[in-house]
Amino acid sequence: MSGTEVFLAGFPGADDRRGYKHEARAMQPVRKIVVKGAVDLFFRRFGTPHLVVAGETEEALRRVKTTIKGDKLVVESEGHGVQINSAHGSISIGSVSGGSIYVNGQRIDIAGVGGGRVVVGVALPELPALKIKGSGDVSLMDLRQAGLEIEIEGSGDVTADGQVEQLEVSIAGSGDVDARELIAQRGHLSIAGSGDISAHVSQEVVARIAGSGDIVVRGNPASRSKQVLGSGSVRFK
Repeated sequence: MSGTEVFLAGFPGADDRRGYKHEARAMQPVRKIVVKGAVDLFFRRFGTPHLVVAGETEEALRRVKTTIKGDKLVVESEGHGVQINSAHGSISIGSVSGGSIYVNGQRIDIAGVGGGRVVVGVALPELPALKIKGSGDVSLMDLRQAGLEIEIEGSGDVTADGQVEQLEVSIAGSGDVDARELIAQRGHLSIAGSGDISAHVSQEVVARIAGSGDIVVRGNPASRSKQVLGSGSVRFK
């Protein structure tokens, strides 16, 4: 087994990705990771920086662009366009990752677009600030660090476990952050839209909602501040 395969084996679902083509890419310490589009990304702690892209096909690998801009890593999925022609005209869609569209009330299913499934694995001594723009799905494993900042614009999802002193989560849209297994001492959690946050905060938490989002806080923090503008809710368990 190659070093890249050993690295990928440390992420969940490794058995499902047997036979995937993989590619190690240039990586260095960064202060921010930005995920754009429909990207599945896994992060785990490691002493030296690593970045690996694994996909079912070579086309899937090419679809994911990774760029280091200054102190920022940008991971972006480039979708494939679809054009539908009929006697009534045509429809062009710039980027599609799957799903259904409707034309004159008739559903047209789109599957397997873009050359197959693809995942990105990132390893650093600790996770820098994370921003998702779009529908990315990010898993953060076994974190051990002072602070963690997560920002979602869109419908992205984040799952995290480990321990941090300070947790900051900001969602604009319908994103979802599941940090029930991430033990934080202090938390600042905010939603603008219909997103959801589940967090475990042991000492102090500030929770803010503008819209229909929901925040659930575990850990019984002694200091609690909450504000809800709209139909959303903040609950303590």
